[in-house]
Amino acid sequence: MLWTRAPSRTSAPPVRTLRHTGLDGVRGVAVLAVLLFHTDVAWARGGYLGVDVFFVLSGFLITSLLLAELDRTERINLRRFWARRATRLLPSLLLLVALGVAFGSFVAPFESAHELRDDAVATLAQVVNWRFVDTIGHSLVGLARSPFQHCWSLAIEMQFYLLWPPLLLLVAYRRAHNQRRRNVGLLAGALALASAVAMAALVGPSWHTQRAYYGTDTRAQALLVGAVLAAIIGHRLHGDHPPLSSLTRVGMSAVGTAAAVGLLLAFVAAPTSGHTMFEGWYLAIAIAVALVLAQLVIAPASVVPTLLATRPIVALGRISYSLYLWHWPLLIVITQERTGLSGVSLFTARVAASLAAACISYFAIERRFR
Repeated sequence: MLWTRAPSRTSAPPVRTLRHTGLDGVRGVAVLAVLLFHTDVAWARGGYLGVDVFFVLSGFLITSLLLAELDRTERINLRRFWARRATRLLPSLLLLVALGVAFGSFVAPFESAHELRDDAVATLAQVVNWRFVDTIGHSLVGLARSPFQHCWSLAIEMQFYLLWPPLLLLVAYRRAHNQRRRNVGLLAGALALASAVAMAALVGPSWHTQRAYYGTDTRAQALLVGAVLAAIIGHRLHGDHPPLSSLTRVGMSAVGTAAAVGLLLAFVAAPTSGHTMFEGWYLAIAIAVALVLAQLVIAPASVVPTLLATRPIVALGRISYSLYLWHWPLLIVITQERTGLSGVSLFTARVAASLAAACISYFAIERRFR
């Protein structure tokens, strides 16, 4: 996992269980939203925002881990950090790329062999998001072209993992505990705001939405919002800390619940075309996700964390990386034209195949290398 489980306290095991399984539940909801969106479920047209949930969660957990290591050892072993991220993410991705290239004519009917090879190289180099800025088209929901089209978000995360730890060290190294968190929070907040401004600036008559949608600079805001949250409360994921006041917990529960409701509405109603989402709404979504995560940490026994800790959602969250990785090429292969299926039958076949591939990948590859 991206996060480390803190030792349980004998006095309050249910709280810690809810907190950490709730984080898995957030992953489960995020990947479910993406899956429903990609399978063209009409009432989940905003499901693409599940990617932003992943971004905020990654920024939060990674920054929490980095700050915890800095608190514990007064240094960050960057080589070990990068090796762990690579070991966690790359084995399954390598298999995906190998199979995508080997069966290119079947899984990439809209691409030439040359285009598929370039997509594969860009995917392995973790820069495929920049390739797709210029090669997919001018609308958010376009033709399913590449079996690696969904890997743009993985590339942005890997770029964040590469660039953010040195920046964090720059402002946090050899600082007092509170000062390093304040510095990290201020840096992440300033960069998140700059990213949101860049996103709004890079749409309009002179720019198509693909630039703002796939650009690392414009999408980093969600990861950085997660980093801000880590600077504020991330230390509560590690070690033992005194509980906050009941008033704080109740207030955070109310705010987090309202944010969760807002996210569900966005999953249903967010537009898939036009410039509206790029004019500050992605930042609003990231803040809403951060509030839900804050509720998980501060008030883990409240309603939303309890719902997120239900077994099916947690199970989905644990295979979320594998499910995200394999569902897209399977959706390209399992089509109405090839199977003769339609409606509920086609949806069921696609979801079943995606879950089966995800389980195989998780148990045979992901867990083996974790």
